Amino acid sequence: VSYVHEQFEEYLLTPVIPRSTIIPSVQTKEKTSLLHIYPEHLISKRFREMANSFEKNVERIIFSKSTEKQ
Repeated sequence: VSYVHEQFEEYLLTPVIPRSTIIPSVQTKEKTSLLHIYPEHLISKRFREMANSFEKNVERIIFSKSTEKQ
């Protein structure tokens, strides 16, 4: 884990989602997700932030690859 952190720090997803008791409690519900049951919960917000971070990283990688070809 530390190697990946050191070598690929610019691509790390943020925020880090802490362990939470809300996730196991939602997993017992019928085919739904934390985002559906508790959309305003802090952990739901963190998942959204992490998804946005992922999208930005992907865009940055795609853009850098396209400019390398030119």
